[in-house]
Amino acid sequence: MATLRSVTMRLALLGLAVGAAGCGPVGYLQQVRGRARQAVAEARQAGAERAAPYEYTAAVEYLKKAEEEGGHAEYRVAIDLGRRSEDFAKRAAALARQPGTAPAGGPPAGAPEREDRQDNRRGEP
Repeated sequence: MATLRSVTMRLALLGLAVGAAGCGPVGYLQQVRGRARQAVAEARQAGAERAAPYEYTAAVEYLKKAEEEGGHAEYRVAIDLGRRSEDFAKRAAALARQPGTAPAGGPPAGAPEREDRQDNRRGEP
């Protein structure tokens, strides 16, 4: 009876150790490969590349770094970077969806086009 109990206890401890080791990769997959990637894709679809280039670029770069760290089994660091990527992607998407947000290099959405461009640098019409 003592042998059966000992074997059961060892198997339970082994199961806990294996389960605890799986938390890192599972959390990494959920955060980085799931939520962060999805948030970056949604920001891109919202036009954040042009409307919120700083936030969008930060989201993309944090995602790249998170994937790199995950490749080195640095799951805790990768998860943190994935959260940062998701946060920046959500900010970028929100900025891109705001009415009147000007894409970089262009007039605000809905602004009338100017036909009478003048060179006013020297006060000339």
